Amino acid sequence: MMAVLEKALEEGTRGQKEKETGQFSFFTNDEKLPDIPEWPQIRILSNEKALLGFYLSGHPLERYKTEIEKFADFTTKNIKGARDGQEARMIGLITTVKLTTTRKTNERMAIVGLEDIDGEMELVVFPSSYARIAPYLKENAVVVVKGQVRFRDGFPKMMASEVTGIDEVYDMIKSVQVDLSHSSRLGFEKLKEKLARFPGKVPVYVQVDTNNYKSVQILVGEDLYVTPSEILMEEIKVLVGENNFSLTL
Repeated sequence: MMAVLEKALEEGTRGQKEKETGQFSFFTNDEKLPDIPEWPQIRILSNEKALLGFYLSGHPLERYKTEIEKFADFTTKNIKGARDGQEARMIGLITTVKLTTTRKTNERMAIVGLEDIDGEMELVVFPSSYARIAPYLKENAVVVVKGQVRFRDGFPKMMASEVTGIDEVYDMIKSVQVDLSHSSRLGFEKLKEKLARFPGKVPVYVQVDTNNYKSVQILVGEDLYVTPSEILMEEIKVLVGENNFSLTL
């Protein structure tokens, strides 16, 4: 419908003019709607928010549920449980960016609106961090934010010290831990196959049972070090279960 909107408006305008001048066309517009792909989900959601003021068919962050669970310390739903001054990491969608300057030194800073599935909150980017963070401060960008939680009149804000794009979140991983203590040797072979498909520089620690039933943690060989990604994390989760692997950031 959007693809033919401009032409439909032109047809409607011409038809109205013909009606006003008493002219009638012998031709009818029997053109069918074009067979084209649906909009990408992110565009649908963006248009819903622009038109209605809220998302109707989903939320842009739903596809990042795994990343939020693994990498975010808080969401807007539980951030009130943080301590004043506590370091925290959140994942959200930038909704607004207001650029301003400090009163005393006239240095550039920003007030940023951050939204996640549960709600919204405010980020404050001080001059000391602004130049480094500025490239990521774009509306509708999904970002990972790290900073100090501060409370003003009971409402939490974050003093952002680091902001990166969601695509860079896996670069934050320092090591991967996998618990195979309740798995058979076949489970270890399957894990090796998966690790080998994602070669990289991030070490992997595997917890296994020994012959005397004591559980030990071993570091895999460098040939099985990995480049973490959404696909690898999902495959490990399917293999060993949600609670049997963890990440060190």
